Parts: sequence; C-alpha cells; structure tokens
Amino acid sequence: MIIPAIKLIRPVNCVMAGIAVWIGAYLTPGYALNLHVILAALAAFGVAAAANIQNDIIDYQADLIAHPDRVLPSGQLSSSAALSLAALVLALGLVCTALVGPATAIAAGFATALLAVYNTYLKRIPLIGNVAIGLAGGLPFLVGGLATNAPNTLDLPGPVVPAVFAVSFHIVREIVKDIQDIDGDRAAGVVTMPQVIGVRASAGLALALFVLLDLQILVPVYKDWFRISYSIPAILGVILPLTASLIAVAVNPTELRIRWCATGLKIGMVIGMLALVIGRRS
Repeated sequence: MIIPAIKLIRPVNCVMAGIAVWIGAYLTPGYALNLHVILAALAAFGVAAAANIQNDIIDYQADLIAHPDRVLPSGQLSSSAALSLAALVLALGLVCTALVGPATAIAAGFATALLAVYNTYLKRIPLIGNVAIGLAGGLPFLVGGLATNAPNTLDLPGPVVPAVFAVSFHIVREIVKDIQDIDGDRAAGVVTMPQVIGVRASAGLALALFVLLDLQILVPVYKDWFRISYSIPAILGVILPLTASLIAVAVNPTELRIRWCATGLKIGMVIGMLALVIGRRS
C-alpha cells in the first residue's frame, strides 16, 4: 500500500513544488533558511500531492482507457483510500501554512482551490486549463517570498521573476503534453487545444508563447539582475535548445519530436531553476 500511495502523489512533482518555494525564498531580500521556509515547502508538497490524487480520482474512468497501468485503474489502491490520503496530505499542508502566517495560508488556500477547480472543470476547457496550471506553477515561488519577507515579495528581482517564468513555462509544457496525449484524451472524451485547432497550430502556439518566454528570460540579463552564471545556462540550456525543439515540432510534429520536446521542457525547467539559484547576486 505504501508504494502505490507514493506513486499516486507523484513525489517528483511534489518535491519540485517544495524546491520552488525554497527558490522563491532564496531570491527574496532578507532570506534565511528558517522554520517558516521549511514549513512553506512542506505545505507546497502537501497541496501538490492532494491535487495529484484528486486528479487521478476524477480521471479514473478515462485512465481505464488511456492509462490502465496507473495506481487506481490497476487496482493497486482503492478510490476511498486515495481520497483519505488526499485529505490527510492536504490537511497537513494547510496546517503548515497556517503556522507560517496568514499571507502564506491565503496563497496556499488559493492554490488548493485553483487546482481543485482545474481538476473538476477547467482541465476540459482548451487553453483555460493550461493557463490555470501555469498560475498554479508560479504560486510556489511567491509562497516562498511570503514565508521569508512578505512586504518585499514583489520587489525585483525576487520571487516574482521565477513565478512569471514558471507560468509561461507551464503553459507551453501543458500544450505540448496535450499534443502528446491527443489520442488518449480523444478516447476519454477530453477536449484539448490540439483537438480544437489541430496539432500543427497548437505547436505553433506553443512556439510563439515560448518565444515570449525567451524574451522574459533575457530581461534579467539586460537589467543585470543576476550574475553571468545565470545568463550562460539560461541561454545555452533553456532558450536555444528548447526554442529549436519547438521549431522542429511546429514544422513537423512527429511522435519522436513531440516526445523529445516534452522531455526537453522538463529538463529545461530544472536548468532554469538552477540558473536562478547560482546566478543570484549576494
């Protein structure tokens, strides 16, 4: 039961949410790794875990067709046990935010509500669902800022920078994932952007949005907000390879190119987060 429960919460995604909180805190003036930051990171882990579980509970029927090997459709864990686990991790996460302070608790409550509405309704609305995930992806950075020094959370450069990057990055990645999952979504009756405007047009939209993200990534370089240790990985590890990959998909969206692009976006997200950390000015 323990292994299926771990698989159900998607621990890598949850850990990434916790790391995003820490990065947001690290980039905030007055940063110190204290109990508030740790509690906020644990809260992000719990909220993300609960959202992942809720998603799988709601998608149970669709996953019987598209992903029969997942925890719930394969019978590794019952839906009632999954619901209990979701309630537990969410409660622990929200308690952690309450211990940090009201601003953090409000942000976590908003993220919880947003992800719940996404899982229930918005994921079936093309593009709107992608934007909702983007917003949810940006919130942990701001939570880190709130946990560290709430009055300075919106100061530039600070947690707002990675939050904006994350929103754009997640929207692009969600569109690419929709392209990759088009057959399974269609079989499950889920309408996504590629089904509405086509695969090639969706790839073109993802490319256009990523070019805007490229410009966002270059703003700190122009403003000299970070050290050269930010600029080099941001340009060589994110902008150039991922823009090239998205161009390749837009020109000829083969299954192999789409898969490589989806994987590249995951790796690029990690490189981008690392660039922000090592590039921070003391």
